[in-house]
Amino acid sequence: MDLSLAGKSAIVGGATSGLGLAVAQALAGEGVNVVMVGRRAEVLHAEAERIGAYPIVADMSRHDDLVRVVELTMERFGRLDILVWNTGGPPNGPATSIGPQDARAAFDALLAPLGKAIFKSLLSPLPAPIDFGQHRSDLLKVSDLWNGYARHAGGK
Repeated sequence: MDLSLAGKSAIVGGATSGLGLAVAQALAGEGVNVVMVGRRAEVLHAEAERIGAYPIVADMSRHDDLVRVVELTMERFGRLDILVWNTGGPPNGPATSIGPQDARAAFDALLAPLGKAIFKSLLSPLPAPIDFGQHRSDLLKVSDLWNGYARHAGGK
């Protein structure tokens, strides 16, 4: 299937297994310049080599790592069109069993780092303008809700 993505650039978090790896493979198959991000260096490098992606060992919940990933992506490909924010999540189990502490921990892992990165980038702009593509950039937050269970679907 041609999704008209050839030549675009994507960062895929949690890309060493599960949904992150599947998305990275699918995007690479569509001709996208894929930057695979994960914490398990050996697995990350092996999978990136297998699908022809660019691996970066990083923890996207850390602001400095996220900035480094974006900078390396821009240096290598000159653009960022797609960000697949596949990180963290609540503990495995029924969605109805998630209490306030688990919900807060999930928010802190899933959305807070992204929100902080966006906010910080607005307060301290990058030194050079970034070409985010001619039309738009896309953000995809990935999680998995399966069989009544909230499951973390990141690269673990």
